[in-house]
Amino acid sequence: MDTTTDASTATQPHTLELSRLRGYRVREIGFVLGRLRIRFESPTGSSEQPLLECLVMPTVLKEHSIVSSDDERWAGALRALIGQDVTDTYEEQGIGLRLELTYGSLRIHPRPSQRDGTAVARLSDFGDGAHKEWTSGVDCFADLHRELR
Repeated sequence: MDTTTDASTATQPHTLELSRLRGYRVREIGFVLGRLRIRFESPTGSSEQPLLECLVMPTVLKEHSIVSSDDERWAGALRALIGQDVTDTYEEQGIGLRLELTYGSLRIHPRPSQRDGTAVARLSDFGDGAHKEWTSGVDCFADLHRELR
């Protein structure tokens, strides 16, 4: 068995799935240049604080009510997510990205008119350098593919 490591892959950060956030707690939510930034804290007490950047504004589901960014209750619904734990995650066509939290959920799914290849969300800042970027027209957003003329 060959135990050598290819130098070109040894320095490459790992890609990851949204499911890695299970068990993490929402630490802070903020806006920076038209992006929603959600910072998480580690369930193990480590200094690791992953960051989910939403380049498409998410909706919040709470108590059977969907609150979108054009609703005056949206900011309050986002603030209510702080301190909640991520209990489950989904990355599926038709759903997009979804974080199930202790008392609600957050869903990121752009409008069908979003151009293919446009960044939708990014997950980064794990201690091992793992990161992921989701774009429209690919993977869980493949259902958004539209011919642009």
